[in-house]
Amino acid sequence: MKKNTGNMSFAELALSKRKINTRFFDAVNAMIDWGRIERVIDQFDTRGKRLDGNPCYAGLVLFKMSLLGIWYGLSDRELEDHVNDSISFTRFCGLSLEDPIPDHSIVSRFRTMLSTQEVWHTLLDEVNRQLQEKGLLVRTGTIVDASITESPLKPKGKAQYEVVADNETVESDNGSQDGAKLQKMVKPGVDIEAAWTKKAGKLYYGYKKHHATDMNGIVLAVETTAANTHDGQVLELLIERAEPAPKTSLYADKGYCSEANSKYLRSKQLYNGIMKKGSRNHELSTYHKKKNRLISSVRWVVERTFGGQKRWFGTGKARYRGLERTNGQHILEAICYNLRRAPRLLTELNLTC
Repeated sequence: MKKNTGNMSFAELALSKRKINTRFFDAVNAMIDWGRIERVIDQFDTRGKRLDGNPCYAGLVLFKMSLLGIWYGLSDRELEDHVNDSISFTRFCGLSLEDPIPDHSIVSRFRTMLSTQEVWHTLLDEVNRQLQEKGLLVRTGTIVDASITESPLKPKGKAQYEVVADNETVESDNGSQDGAKLQKMVKPGVDIEAAWTKKAGKLYYGYKKHHATDMNGIVLAVETTAANTHDGQVLELLIERAEPAPKTSLYADKGYCSEANSKYLRSKQLYNGIMKKGSRNHELSTYHKKKNRLISSVRWVVERTFGGQKRWFGTGKARYRGLERTNGQHILEAICYNLRRAPRLLTELNLTC
C-alpha cells in the first residue's frame, strides 16, 4: 500500500524513505486515543494567545513533550533540543518539520498550569480508563506503598534563629526582650515545603510519593506529602482516588497497620490485607506471621513499580520546588510508567489493541 504523500513537504517526503525506529511510540499510539487526552487538557487550559496574536501551542503537543522528558530523563532545555533534532520525537508530538518547536519555558509553564488546575489526577484517570478498556487493569486487589523523593534544595549547616517580637513583647531596662519568640530563619535556596525523615538509619530531605496500584503494578492513584508524613495517614486519600471495588483486598505493609485504617477498610467493604506488627510485650501469633508472609508475596508488585520508575526514568529526585509541582512530577512519572509498562502487558497477556 502506497503512502499518502499529497500533504507532505519535500523534506518529509525524503524522510519517509528512511528507516526510523518508532516501535515504542507506535505501540503507545495504538493503545491511547490522544483525542480523549486532548479534550481533558482543553477543559482546563487557561492559556490565552501568544504575544504575536497567534494561538498557543496545542496542549497535547506540550503534554507529549512532558512525557518524552520523563521517558528519556531530559531537562526542559534538553527536551527542546531533542525535539528539534529527533525526527521520531517530532513526529510523536504531532509536529511537522516546518512547525516551530515550543520553547522550554512554555513546556514548564504548561506543567505548572496543570499542577495549579489539579489536572494531573484527571489525566492519570483517563489514561487508566483507556488501559482498562484494553483489559490491562486487574482490579481484584489494590496495593499501596510509599517511596522517598529527595530534594536537592535542602538546608545546609546548623539551623539559625531570629528573635520575633509579638504583641506582648516589652523591652526591660537592661535591654532584654521579655516575651519575645524565636523563629527559625529560612535560608535562600531551600525548599521549605519538604521535610527531613529517617529511613534505615539514613536521613533524607524531601517528599514521599504514595502509590496505589492494581495487581499488575499499574499505578491507580498518587499522593504526595512531606517526607515526615506517616504512611498510614495517607491511606484514605489513596483509596478515595483509586476507587477499589467492594469485596476486593487492600494490601499494605506494617506502616499502615492501625485501628483507624482497619475501621476505614471495613466501612468500604474492603478485605484487610495490611501486615500486622507485633510489640515488645505482644508477639505475633503463628497465624499472623504466616499471613504476613502471604501478604509479602503479593506486595512485591508495588515495589517493582517503584523500581521500574527508578530504573527506567531515574526517579527519586525532585525536579521542582514545592509540594504542588512535585506532586505533578509524581503523577507524570506514574503516567509514563503505565504507558511504558502497558505494551509489555499486552504481550504477556496475549491481548491486542
